[in-house]
This record gives sequence, C-alpha cells and structure tokens, in this order.
Amino acid sequence: MDEIKNTYLTFNVGTNHFGIHVESIVEIVEYIEPKLQSSELPFMKGLIDYRGEIVPLIDTGLKFGLDAMNITDQTCCIIVAIKGVEQNFNVALVVDAVTEVAEIDENARQYIETSYKPGYVQFAAKVNDDFVMFLDSNKVFNDSEVISLLKITNQKA
Repeated sequence: MDEIKNTYLTFNVGTNHFGIHVESIVEIVEYIEPKLQSSELPFMKGLIDYRGEIVPLIDTGLKFGLDAMNITDQTCCIIVAIKGVEQNFNVALVVDAVTEVAEIDENARQYIETSYKPGYVQFAAKVNDDFVMFLDSNKVFNDSEVISLLKITNQKA
C-alpha cells in the first residue's frame, strides 16, 4: 500500500493538466458513446454500459468550468470510484488524453489556501514542467450532484 501513497494518474482536459490518485481509478477505457439522457446536470453527457454497470459519462470540460470536450482519437474515459454517503458508485470522466503515472512527493505539493480554490482541488504541483492540479475524487461532485447521479443510475439499473 505504501508504494502507491504518492502515485497519481495525470491527464489533459484542453490545455489544462489534472491528476487523480491511482486508488480512485478503476480502469482507463476507450471513449464510449453515451446513450442520451436528459438530466439537470449539464456536465453529464449520458450513460454508458461499463462491464454491465450503468455509469454516468461526465464531460470534464464542462464540470471544471472549461469548454465542452471535443472527441478525438486520443479521447478516453477514466472510470473513477466515488465514495457516496450511502453508496459508492463509478463515473466515467471523459478526458482528452492520459499523460502519465507520476510520483508526487509531499514536499513538491503546493496547497492552495484561498477562497478561489475549488473544493475538489487538493493541491498543485509541477510534473515535467507542467502545472498540474490534483483532484480529490470524492469532492469533485457536491452532495446534490451525487444524489442526482445516484438517482439517475439507480433508475436505469
């Protein structure tokens, strides 16, 4: 377990670089075209079938306040495990490209201590000269979003 304590997967969304702890990652898969689903969540592009499980497909560009994702040959989905209050569930984050698995030493982390920081950003760090924002997968979605995502996936199950 100690060998993955500081291990993060980094990925691109547009010109922005993000990272997420490898413990949260279930799998990286090719982009899957979602089934259309009306939703009050503008960043949810629909539902996909991931190994027999109904999973919400999240446009990370829209979720992070950026432009909507453009699907290319490099686009993929990162299946991420989210810890809910009453039940855990998976989401598929659409990203432009996965870049690498990186070890981020505690001393290299820059913590953002202002009100500007979105609650889901744990810290930032330089990785190969890129400024990367590292996410707390369990805080990417607020409580009402989690409830909506669970309601939608449970209705389709």
